[in-house]
Amino acid sequence: MDYDHHVAITTQDLYLLVILAFAGARITRIVMLDTIAAPLRDWVWGRFGVTSRAGILLACPWCVSWWVSVATVVFSLLFGLVSSVPVALLMIPAVAGATVWAGRCIEGNVDEDT
Repeated sequence: MDYDHHVAITTQDLYLLVILAFAGARITRIVMLDTIAAPLRDWVWGRFGVTSRAGILLACPWCVSWWVSVATVVFSLLFGLVSSVPVALLMIPAVAGATVWAGRCIEGNVDEDT
């Protein structure tokens, strides 16, 4: 068996990872906290309840960041910004973690454990 297959991560992929992390942090903040998404949050919480799975999803930075990461990486893959599907799959958890970290850096809560 030949196990000499590896995934080549390009410099463009690394730059994209940083850009997606900060974009993901901003989109996560919009969904969770900003006034512009308040009608969405109010509708979900009114229809399903604040303690429902959908309600908790909108209040959890890790939860929102995962869905935002999946969407941004898939979007990037569809538009040819990511070099390959394996790189895209590897980027999803990286972007999700970096999104939460970037959000904490922006807000000054880097040491917070969540």
